[in-house]
Amino acid sequence: MKKVVNLKQLSKEKLIELYIKKCEEYDALEAKFYQEQKEKNEALKELEKFKEKDALNRQRLFGVKSEKSSVLNKNTFNEAEENKNNNKKENQKKNHGKKKGSKNFDIDFLEKNFTKTEYVEPAEIEELKKNPNIIELSSDVSYKVTRIPAKFEITKIICKKYFDKIEKRFYQGIKENDPYPHSICTPELATDIMINKFMYGLPYYRQSEVVINDGLYISRQDMCNYQIRTTDILKPFYDFLREKLLQTQSKVICADETTLRVLKTEKLVSYMRVYISTFYDHPIYIYEYCQTREKERVSKFLQDYRGYLLTDGYVGYKNHENVINAYCWAHARRKFADIEKSLSEEQLKVSKASEIRISIDKLFDLEKEFKENKYGPKKIKEERNNKEYINVLNNVFDKIENCNPKEGTALFRATEYVLGRKDGFKTFLENGYIDLSNNISERAIKPFVIARKNFLFSNTENGAESSAIFFSILQTARANNLNPQKYITFLIKKLCSDKGRENFEELLPRKYNENSN
Repeated sequence: MKKVVNLKQLSKEKLIELYIKKCEEYDALEAKFYQEQKEKNEALKELEKFKEKDALNRQRLFGVKSEKSSVLNKNTFNEAEENKNNNKKENQKKNHGKKKGSKNFDIDFLEKNFTKTEYVEPAEIEELKKNPNIIELSSDVSYKVTRIPAKFEITKIICKKYFDKIEKRFYQGIKENDPYPHSICTPELATDIMINKFMYGLPYYRQSEVVINDGLYISRQDMCNYQIRTTDILKPFYDFLREKLLQTQSKVICADETTLRVLKTEKLVSYMRVYISTFYDHPIYIYEYCQTREKERVSKFLQDYRGYLLTDGYVGYKNHENVINAYCWAHARRKFADIEKSLSEEQLKVSKASEIRISIDKLFDLEKEFKENKYGPKKIKEERNNKEYINVLNNVFDKIENCNPKEGTALFRATEYVLGRKDGFKTFLENGYIDLSNNISERAIKPFVIARKNFLFSNTENGAESSAIFFSILQTARANNLNPQKYITFLIKKLCSDKGRENFEELLPRKYNENSN
């Protein structure tokens, strides 16, 4: 126990001496503290360097090399984007108390640059002209903007109004079948904006900057709203295309998926799945946003389908009612080809993976001959089941079954991939409509992967679903060799008319003639 010093009993000299001593002890402790702090800071810097190096190594080893960016730019959302109800409330708050027609876009610009004027009279105009008690009132004026490459075409909409002094009744012209009421948007403008994003990879915030440079203000949020409204219009036709796909004449559907980040969801990674008709059907591409990769979503999509499903070996595509699995031989081949890439020239000479890959290539060579000879599905089925073809196929399985790889090796995993799905890899023998590979699905998912590099992720599930609807119509139009700008504009206009809503069959790509619409 330390002895307590009574400072009152100490002389002045002793007090000074004690003070100096304590100051020296304090300085020593402070110096020690700063030294330890410096050492700890150096250690933390080394730890941060180690973490950074480790993260880079993990990315090189395990990260996706070409389809995913680690940069999350808040300006590059897949912007369809906020919940529609939330958007509506926000817009109501934003516009509350504002003068009608005084939205953010520049009225002066529209007034100076409109090239057409459209007068909309009341339906009773002929009767009104005969009535001497009718007086014309000031008209409601609005604008419609049509996007034409390199310029805007602005239509001035004047809705005429009249008042019957005796009957005390107003009459006003109303523009019918307007897909975007109370907005400057038109089908042409909305289609152009969305094609720029999903086909040409130009996010909405960049497009907003482009139109501002042209003198017209359309915000990113306005463009998001145009997309939501457009896909709401297209949704019934999207559902109709899905039904047509499930009723495909060939009874074969191809499928694949890719990842998609959706910020406002519990899942770290979501998925965009695509279902496609075969080469022998009229092309239909249906993209579907899925919160998970689990098989329940596949079962729900295919619940009314009876036929074959051509995919890779992912377990989520297996065991669906009334669906027969057929597996892609290109995926199987790729697993053995990847092993070859890691081998030296000497190792390749005795490589079992190389032997198996070569034997699979013989199957593809035979399939190439069928296409060059323009064989139909019936003839292809006959050729696949002849002795020569069956011997080539059996040779592939024999080499895989007899290679005896070491457990845990890449070759072991490749052989297990095929042997564990042997029946599915033979399914293509049953139906000439089934292709040997699922490359059609991989090519269909690739445009979305490329577009995703620009918008990176979706903000909400509503935005992801909206993107799936538009991408389905866009890619279906392109697969049918149509001009997507003209076809989608045509669809929007028709779907907003009573006639278009009554007969979706007449709106299918194969029945569309751009010269007559």
